[in-house]
Amino acid sequence: MGAWLPVGGTHMKRFFHTIYGRFLIIFIGLLFIPMMISFTLLFTIQLDRIREDVELQLNDQGEILQTLVTSGSFTAEEAVDLVIGDILVSRSYDSIADWRNAGEADYTDKQIGQLEAGQVITGTLTDFRELPYAAFELSGEIYMISPNLNNNQITQFRDTTIYSFLAVALIGSLLILFAISFLTRRLKQISKASRQVYEGNYAVKIQDNGNDEIGDLARQFNQMAEELETNEYLNKELSAVMAHEFKTPVSSMIGFAALLQKEVVPDEKRIEYAAVIEREAKRLAQLSSTLLKLSKFDHKLIHLTKESYLLDEQIRECILMLQPHWETKELELEINLPECTWTGDRELMSQVWINLLKNAVQHSPQYEKLSVKMDISDGEIRVEVSDTGEGIDPQHLERIFERFYQADRTRNASGTGLGLSLVKKIVELHGGQVTVQSSPGNGSTFIIILPDTLIKPESNE
Repeated sequence: MGAWLPVGGTHMKRFFHTIYGRFLIIFIGLLFIPMMISFTLLFTIQLDRIREDVELQLNDQGEILQTLVTSGSFTAEEAVDLVIGDILVSRSYDSIADWRNAGEADYTDKQIGQLEAGQVITGTLTDFRELPYAAFELSGEIYMISPNLNNNQITQFRDTTIYSFLAVALIGSLLILFAISFLTRRLKQISKASRQVYEGNYAVKIQDNGNDEIGDLARQFNQMAEELETNEYLNKELSAVMAHEFKTPVSSMIGFAALLQKEVVPDEKRIEYAAVIEREAKRLAQLSSTLLKLSKFDHKLIHLTKESYLLDEQIRECILMLQPHWETKELELEINLPECTWTGDRELMSQVWINLLKNAVQHSPQYEKLSVKMDISDGEIRVEVSDTGEGIDPQHLERIFERFYQADRTRNASGTGLGLSLVKKIVELHGGQVTVQSSPGNGSTFIIILPDTLIKPESNE
């Protein structure tokens, strides 16, 4: 027996820590306690009023009986049979002493004196019914009348009140238990799905079409699971691509370093091999630096340092920085940059323009045209960087901003596939958006739209 108590106590404690148990406690508090208070007040106050009314009626009945007998028209027995009917019960005693010795009623010495004086007295029966009574003298005998046990206002009121209370309690209990069961069943679905997500099953879905808070929670959970599933896929793909991207320059550096160790390598070859190692090392450093920045963006470790500056001048400076590249291809530049004072992170936005311009120069054929345009209208800034290169196939457009994604790896062996991802992150961090318009053979146009909320100068954050 002693071994069962702790187990039962533990289960009971665990039960009351569940939502089901807590709802039961709340149900008892919100339903039964107010009902008990209401029942007590109603029963006490209303029952006293009914008892007073019944006592007055009994007193009137007693006075009527005394009047009928005193008038000589009826004997005591005839008068009682005429007045009492089915709703009252009468008993007779030979004397006041016999009535007192019967012990059926509560009374006081004052009431005994009134009874001896021929008056009608009222009080309460001593049995469990506690019904009122009226006692009076008729033809030398003491008569006591009281309500019929099964047919009186007091009993009917008491039974109606108790049955109503029990009915409300029963119906309320069934409804609240149904509601709790329905609620906890939905919560258990979310809990079970959460456990599956914890175990790595991100494809789990909760079927809940409710329009309440739990329905919203279920829908948000499904969105979260979808995001986790997407992130899991992207992380696996990212890990595989990163392994490949880091492996290529490292393998190249190892191979050329091994060639440099050979004594028979001519000097010009040594310089060439060293240049290759340097180029691959720079590419590896750039790859690591860009990945670090993207990681900081993902974890929100980079905050905007806003300042007011000329956006058009910044883009022109970036174009001049890349002058050796576009002069080598002898590109024709078409620049249309109206004066624009803007507030944003100067350093981060500089990386946006350099990446887009470098990408445009790289994909532009020899002697072709490169266009950079800015337009300010409808409270927003629109910057377009266009080239006349080979364009992008429609199948690649949706993935062009993914990390390490390169539509043509043979033409972009020197790239990292991270530039456009970095551009997208920086622009979105400023509340803007970046899109691309392209088709094979017609070049590409990258469009940056910055929101109007950042056009006016703001204080640094």
